[in-house]
Amino acid sequence: MDAEAKTLLTIMLLLLVIGIWDALAIAYYVGSSMHVLAGDEGFNSVCVSFNPPKSSTLLISYEIFVEPNPSAIGDKYARLKIILYDSTGNILWADEVYKGVKTTVSVASDSVAIDIGSINGLTPYRTCVVVDKVTWGTLEKLRVEIKYNPYLEPRACSIWPLVEIFTAIFLPFLIIIALPKTLTTRYCKGRKALLLVLAIVILYIMFRYTLHQILGIHINLLDYIKILFFIE
Repeated sequence: MDAEAKTLLTIMLLLLVIGIWDALAIAYYVGSSMHVLAGDEGFNSVCVSFNPPKSSTLLISYEIFVEPNPSAIGDKYARLKIILYDSTGNILWADEVYKGVKTTVSVASDSVAIDIGSINGLTPYRTCVVVDKVTWGTLEKLRVEIKYNPYLEPRACSIWPLVEIFTAIFLPFLIIIALPKTLTTRYCKGRKALLLVLAIVILYIMFRYTLHQILGIHINLLDYIKILFFIE
């Protein structure tokens, strides 16, 4: 293997490791930044009262416990109605959601994200979650939790995991393919190769930081560096 091939392989492996570690570290950071405001459980409907934060992403998380029917055929999904009230009974937000599953599982969970800063009402708020239908078995229990994350925008909840994983795995290969031949030929030996690797790694880290901001994960640069390098 010549010097140019070794340099390209080093760059690709470093970017792949950094990308995967970055995606895992950010996922852990987002999960650990989640705060639970309230929760309760019941049969087919649960109402939870809570005092909302002034501004952040509110997550209405639900967990459905089902006695599966192995002979169930057709589409397997649960239909739920979620309504957010203020203390006077005014409806602030409402939606009908569908939770699809691939097999007859015993537990299905998901969450709905709301920008709580865009909603105005008298506190405390009350969220009611009702399970209208479960097609793959018999409903046994419903559990609901109200959570919030000050660093996450609602749109990020659905798109960021897929984008993070895709860019972490495939982008290093695309970068290697896109690198100009003249650049890798000129900077493939000795200190020049080290400088080239270092420059690309720094640019890649800055790209991933910018990507987080675009996706709606708001972390300042100093905290991001601490997350990547295990700095307390």
